[in-house]
Amino acid sequence: MDTKLIGLWSFIIGMILALANVFVSLGDWVIQVLIILGLLTGVFHFDKNDLVPLGVIYLALAAVAGSMSELIAIGPYISGIVTAWVGFLGPVVLIALMLWGAPFLIVKGKS
Repeated sequence: MDTKLIGLWSFIIGMILALANVFVSLGDWVIQVLIILGLLTGVFHFDKNDLVPLGVIYLALAAVAGSMSELIAIGPYISGIVTAWVGFLGPVVLIALMLWGAPFLIVKGKS
């Protein structure tokens, strides 16, 4: 099986579970599953060309999650959805930085 396919499916399932957990409480096990899916996505799906866009998306979503909660009527839902996605993408960003960012910085530091 292609490893990119594992990463793609773990990303899709993680985003759907994070979204579903906002509207229907699935329990505490969902957080653990999202962390595992985020780790799988980080290992199998991303490459070094996706690192900067991934970081920008993660930071933008984190900013939106903090600012939308005060919007009347739909603000808590938007904030909940974006917070859930940020929670899922945290392990993805961490693994991507460890796999692609750290070796790049080490090599650049030696020159």
